[in-house]
Amino acid sequence: MKRFWTRYVSERSFRAAAHYLLVVAAGFVVMGIAWHGVAAQTSVSAQIPYLVSGGLGGLALVVIGIALLAINHDRRLAARVRRAQEDLLVELLARTQHADERPD
Repeated sequence: MKRFWTRYVSERSFRAAAHYLLVVAAGFVVMGIAWHGVAAQTSVSAQIPYLVSGGLGGLALVVIGIALLAINHDRRLAARVRRAQEDLLVELLARTQHADERPD
């Protein structure tokens, strides 16, 4: 468990993803509160403020949170590819230098 904690949880991108998931969860909570407020009203004109403020606000939080999660995922993938490319370049340079040092 400690290895998981030090490898993944301590990374900035993991903590950022956890925060973005909290934004998504907060959006669903806001939509639930709005739904409860709408359900308590019988008049449509009294339901609209709940729908506009809570429903659309909650939906905005969900969409923003998911977009941030997608961006975070893409950035992590790009960093992983960049690290792999750098490792391959270092290995290639080491092999070419080793090949240049061999006598013919």
